[in-house]
Amino acid sequence: YSSDGERLLVGHANNLWVLEAGKEPIHINKSGDRVGLASWAADSKTVYFFISRQGHWLLQSFKLDNGATAFLSDRYDFYQESPDGSYKAWRDSTNNSFYIQKRGESAVPINLKDLVSANMTGIVCRANGIYYPMQLNSNNLTLGRFNVSTGIVDDTKIPLWGAGRLYSVSHDEKVILHDTGRF
Repeated sequence: YSSDGERLLVGHANNLWVLEAGKEPIHINKSGDRVGLASWAADSKTVYFFISRQGHWLLQSFKLDNGATAFLSDRYDFYQESPDGSYKAWRDSTNNSFYIQKRGESAVPINLKDLVSANMTGIVCRANGIYYPMQLNSNNLTLGRFNVSTGIVDDTKIPLWGAGRLYSVSHDEKVILHDTGRF
């Protein structure tokens, strides 16, 4: 859902759609494009997504108000804004490092320790934390949380069944759902 709760972003078979009650669905990308890692901007009027071109992921934005698509970067393989707009986070594909840039501050590198990096779809940005799959040992994945204020990574102790996004974190971070129930 968008930060304002008015729109739903849906990805299916390399097609990205925005759904809003009482309105026609908006198709964001061209048919035949290979797309991934779509996310909302904090303004609830912009969608970020990656498109594959000649084996490289390109970060694009789509403006709902005018339908304009813009190229943003070819250096990232992950990018999200927090729902409240207090920060943005990304991974630079040229050095495989993660960064966070809080509003009004310069970007700084962050360490998402024990990240299962095979699939960036498992990362979720919320106002106070960045949630991601942690590989504690060869058999156990749990949900990790990078505290945006302190820079400390905590293990939530919530077991995960795979590196992909098999969980959801509410915008207020009070509820985390995953495939075996509510915590």
